[in-house]
Amino acid sequence: MTPAGQLRPQLRRRSLFLAVLVFVIAVFIGLQAWEDSVYDPWADTHVSPGTYDLIEAIEVAAILVLFWTALRAGRQTGWLVPVLFTAGAALHLYRVVVLSGLVPADVSYTTARTYFPDYVWLPLHLLFWFFGMGVWGLIDRTRAREAVARFARLGVPIAGLTLFLLLHLAARSYTSWSGRVGRNFDALWPSVLGLGTVLRPVLLAGAFYFLNAVPDVPRRRAFEWALAGVTLASILTASCYLFESSVTTATTEAAMQVAAIGLVAGLLPRSSVHA
Repeated sequence: MTPAGQLRPQLRRRSLFLAVLVFVIAVFIGLQAWEDSVYDPWADTHVSPGTYDLIEAIEVAAILVLFWTALRAGRQTGWLVPVLFTAGAALHLYRVVVLSGLVPADVSYTTARTYFPDYVWLPLHLLFWFFGMGVWGLIDRTRAREAVARFARLGVPIAGLTLFLLLHLAARSYTSWSGRVGRNFDALWPSVLGLGTVLRPVLLAGAFYFLNAVPDVPRRRAFEWALAGVTLASILTASCYLFESSVTTATTEAAMQVAAIGLVAGLLPRSSVHA
């Protein structure tokens, strides 16, 4: 193939990534407007928690489509994955520095509010996903991907789903715990570390990578995840009308995201590590 012929697939995949990036930003703006429209703390009746879980599941699905295009483009564009990883890591480092007090937080916050109106705050969260996408993009380009394939050959789907739910609950619990510690004991370091903010995108992108990009995982596994997520979320959402607990709420959120991950991983063409 001529150099020009080799360049065309690269340009197509880069263009697809940029187009999907613009589309995801538009989706996030729409989701932010939807979330703002249903949130009214002064209303007599409140929206079902399932509405917020659905909004977040759509957010996750849009992100995973972007991650899929990044994987495909990254294999032919050497700079894309490192740029995503570096951008995500730099944003988290900025967050740590600001919250730690090394930079006046009020000045940074005020500056950000000046340049970024309310309706783009949710789209800005996309930047935190770049780190997770970069982590798995780098794994995809190294021998580390063989460890993921070895786990896939074990053929333990229930164990994998259970592990995902436990890690998801752990990340959410850390975020809740760090907020309580900061509020009740004026200890800000758990929130400063922001482990939940970093690890959650890594976990969700990793589950998608496992279902979509590893050849040893059967195609049906993604749809099994989607079915399991929908079933579990439906049961837990119905049970919330009888009793509600923090564990039930967190598990419902995780189940909705399991459904989103499985559905997107199953519907998109396989992104094999050997592509």
